[in-house]
Amino acid sequence: MSRARRIAIWAALGLAVGVPLAAAALSPQLAWRGPAYIAAGFAGVIAMALILMQPLLAGGYLPGLPAQRGRRVHFWVGGALVSAVIIHVAGLWITSPPDVIDALLFVSPTPFSAWGVIAMWALFAAGLVAALRRRMR
Repeated sequence: MSRARRIAIWAALGLAVGVPLAAAALSPQLAWRGPAYIAAGFAGVIAMALILMQPLLAGGYLPGLPAQRGRRVHFWVGGALVSAVIIHVAGLWITSPPDVIDALLFVSPTPFSAWGVIAMWALFAAGLVAALRRRMR
């Protein structure tokens, strides 16, 4: 693979991660939010960035990162992803427990709440399987 292509791939990944983080950091709506809400929001943005990286790491698609190391990084990024989701949900619980209960009971009026809850439980299941993988063999 050419050097230019490797640089382009890493630059694209950097933009895909950096632009949403910058947009969240520069949002004027942060002025009226408390620290728990801001931390929860950023944990969600970070989780989305980490989940983007997971298939790239597991598949060895990032240039300059050997497949063996990529899978090891995949494991640790997965742990960080689970942690980010826990921080996200905990922060939302602190700021608005009724909204979190509505989402967990699938009675929230917004469809993305149900999608988030389903994704959260799928992520927790995948994390549990990864953590117990060696014990299950």
